[in-house]
Amino acid sequence: MRIENISSIAEYIDFIKEIRDEGYIFYRGQDSFIRHKLLPSLLREDYNTKNRIYSNRCDKSFINTFKSRAIACLNFVPQNDWEWMATAQHYGLPTRLLDWSRSSLSALFFAVENEEFGYKEEEDNPVVWCLNPIILNEKVRFIDDFNVIPNIIEQNESFQMGLLDKYGIGKHLEEPVYPVALICPTSNDRINAQKGTFTLFPLNAKPLEEMECTDNILCKIVIDKNNKREIKKQLFEIGITYSNIYPELDYICKDIKFEYAKNN
Repeated sequence: MRIENISSIAEYIDFIKEIRDEGYIFYRGQDSFIRHKLLPSLLREDYNTKNRIYSNRCDKSFINTFKSRAIACLNFVPQNDWEWMATAQHYGLPTRLLDWSRSSLSALFFAVENEEFGYKEEEDNPVVWCLNPIILNEKVRFIDDFNVIPNIIEQNESFQMGLLDKYGIGKHLEEPVYPVALICPTSNDRINAQKGTFTLFPLNAKPLEEMECTDNILCKIVIDKNNKREIKKQLFEIGITYSNIYPELDYICKDIKFEYAKNN
């Protein structure tokens, strides 16, 4: 796997330009590459025990309970399990969807956003993972046109049958299956602002970076943790701010506080 170490936004942009033409167009920023693996929230492990936090049965029970309780609070009705999953993910329910962004600068913001993150290992640093979704989807074999990232609600019978066969709610396969890169309905301002997209994992998945043959699927950009605040300031200067990423009133207030702090 290609690994690039960067300490400034200029170095980051130069590397993104280099790999974008190779098909690395999905990005995910994380506080840590040691403590946080490329796994969706439902499948994550406790860092100390290495045991799964949620059991397999939570996949179905969480969605079913969310359906029964959330319907009165929504201003639209999700049309299938995939829309329900995407909606539940947005509101914080653990699902098998892992968030990515088509904006490399948004991903960099996520990587450096939390200045208070405690690094327990000296070698640990923030990271931006870069994904080639076309090559990833070639590995799942049931998508008709690999050059197009499918919408999870696409009305294509063979595509929907493939999704249900490998990734259906509560579906557990014995053989390993790669996640699939997808577009989900942009039903809220936050997904639109973050240029959000997803990978959908099967229940039996291990972290994407630990799967076989990922050298041409993933790139890893490691960011010097000592430069987090400076990079965050540089991002603010070019308009990548809290309220740009989270278009909500409380994040406008976070912008105001950060702008004061960085100038004093």
